[in-house]
Amino acid sequence: MLTKLFSTRFKSDEYFESELNKVLEDLQNQDHEIVDVKFNRWARHLSALILYK
Repeated sequence: MLTKLFSTRFKSDEYFESELNKVLEDLQNQDHEIVDVKFNRWARHLSALILYK
């Protein structure tokens, strides 16, 4: 199992979603399988911990 942390300053939910989708798509294009994504929000930051294999 591998992990990747994606984090960004809060601009909007749509911005975060768009950027996260780019990261997920990049992983899938490298033939990785996304196992789980966990989200966290604090202050002005959003993050996603991506588990993949």
